[in-house]
Amino acid sequence: LRVRAYNEAVLSFGLLLIVGGVFAVLIVDTTNWWNLTLVVLGTLVLGLFLAANLAEVKAVGKKKSTLAQANLALVAVAMLGIVGGLNWVINRHPIRFDLTANKMYTLSDQTTDILKKLPQDVNVTLFTSAKRSSAEIMRAQQLLEEYEKVSTKFHFKVIDGDKNPSEAKRLGLHEYNTVVFESGENRKDVLQRDYVTYAMGQGRQPTPKFQGEGAFTSALVKMADNTHLTFYLTQGHGEKDFNNPQAEGFNTF
Repeated sequence: LRVRAYNEAVLSFGLLLIVGGVFAVLIVDTTNWWNLTLVVLGTLVLGLFLAANLAEVKAVGKKKSTLAQANLALVAVAMLGIVGGLNWVINRHPIRFDLTANKMYTLSDQTTDILKKLPQDVNVTLFTSAKRSSAEIMRAQQLLEEYEKVSTKFHFKVIDGDKNPSEAKRLGLHEYNTVVFESGENRKDVLQRDYVTYAMGQGRQPTPKFQGEGAFTSALVKMADNTHLTFYLTQGHGEKDFNNPQAEGFNTF
């Protein structure tokens, strides 16, 4: 093969592409199309090099030290290092694909943006029970796990109220399947009816509708807001009464 006439150049180019791709992942701290492309191209070039020197690969143990053997030994060592490096990178930055028809596990751009801009840690607790679980509750748990994968400041855990009632008491919870968001002095309880609504189906049976991302991201926005507004009410000038529950009062407001 003509490749053998350029063995050193092909070998060096392939290694350079792979090492460059791996270091790019480490530097930018994320995986994207261009650094993955470098690794794939480098692997293809090394594969071409090995194919062109297949005879030497088979006879490498039968001959004394040669330049070809040195190159092949270098490839073997480099490939071991690259495989180890790629495993380390993938463990830190796993590549995941959502193959569900309705993109069930793909967060919206708005949610992702909010997660990446969290000013401080947010602790989220799902208070549930194995006896009161359902497909919608499992989906809520899986969705919140997706949130945690986007931001290191988002911390999620599940508490079984039947096995750990003291934690539920500490949080002051009385309803199962409640999701508690806490950050600093901010707290927001998202009840099951906030993220699972019901509509009448064709058989006049209520059909559950999952609305978790809207409810959870709304609560997340409240966690990021450290401002506290103060409202003042003047009296003595004919203002509406805040204690009056009737239509002319402001009690409901």
